[in-house]
Amino acid sequence: SYTYVNMLPEMLRQMSSAAKERRPIEYRMIAPGGCSFEKHWKDGVVAKAIGEGGWDYVVFQEQSLGPVSDPANMHRYARLLNEEVRKVGAKTVFYVTWARKTAPGQQEQITGAYSAIAKELGALSCPVGPAWAEVMKKRPDLELYQADGSHPSPAGTYIGACVFYSVLQPKNPVGLPA
Repeated sequence: SYTYVNMLPEMLRQMSSAAKERRPIEYRMIAPGGCSFEKHWKDGVVAKAIGEGGWDYVVFQEQSLGPVSDPANMHRYARLLNEEVRKVGAKTVFYVTWARKTAPGQQEQITGAYSAIAKELGALSCPVGPAWAEVMKKRPDLELYQADGSHPSPAGTYIGACVFYSVLQPKNPVGLPA
C-alpha cells in the first residue's frame, strides 16, 4: 500500500514527463495492500508479469514490517524474485521504506535488511526511508505520515518519488513539480 497510496509510480512518471526525459518513465503496478515478497512469489502474478519482459527495472517493496519481523524470509523470496528479473535482462530495485511513526528506531533494521539483500544480489536500492529520516530532522514541521502513522502523506510520497527519480534517471529532481 505504500506504493499505491498517493500513486507514487504515477507521480514519478509525471516528474519524468515534466523533465522532458528522452525516455520517460513508464510503469505497471502490481501492489496489493500488505503483500510480502513471499505472497508475491507464491501467487505467481508478479513472476508472470516479469516474464512478459520489456522491463528495464522491476521494483520490489516488502510488506512494511517484513524487514523487521522476518528479514531471512524477506531475503529468501527476494532471491527468487530477483532470479525472474535477471532472466528477462532487467535490474531489481528495492524500495527501502520508512519506520512507523511510533517506532523510528526500526529504520536502521529496515534499511539494513534491504541494503544487505541489494548488495548480495547486485540490485539497486531507493533509500526512501533514510531520506524521510533526514527530512524529519531538517523539517520537523513537514508531516510525512498519514494519520495512521504508517502510510505516506502526499509530501511523503513526493519525497519517495524524488528518491526514485534520482536513482532511476539518475538526475537531481529539484524543481520538478510536486
